[in-house]
Amino acid sequence: MSPGIMDTLTVIPVDEIVSHEIPYVRSKIDERGHKKAWNTFWSYFSQTWMKNYAPSWWNVSEMILTYADIRSRTNNPVGSYNNLYKGCFKNGLPNPCVWLQVTKRAAVRVCEMLDQTRKNIRDPPSHLVVADPRIPADYPLDDLDE
Repeated sequence: MSPGIMDTLTVIPVDEIVSHEIPYVRSKIDERGHKKAWNTFWSYFSQTWMKNYAPSWWNVSEMILTYADIRSRTNNPVGSYNNLYKGCFKNGLPNPCVWLQVTKRAAVRVCEMLDQTRKNIRDPPSHLVVADPRIPADYPLDDLDE
């Protein structure tokens, strides 16, 4: 499989993922000898990323339509967040009530930032640019119009 093929799941309109995108990605994967493993993966993908998590949380096709800057802009988001989060606890291990309050505030802050970024109200945090998602040139865009 060519690099970036799985990434296209994030840039095709949400309502086309199951009908067009998954068949396209599967056509680019050599599943010979690994059919059971790939079927297990696609079952997991459908259950987890199409049902448990709203595709609008991870699919950026709407942001592309509004010309939002969607390039990945970090070299280590987990490390950065971890340092920020650790700094919220002055005495090491907090009691559960304090931990819950801090975690809730942090979650609300991140959700607000993501929402504002999606709506082009604010710019994404600037870090190292590592990816620029694109629809592959051989993707059958004509099928999307049907």
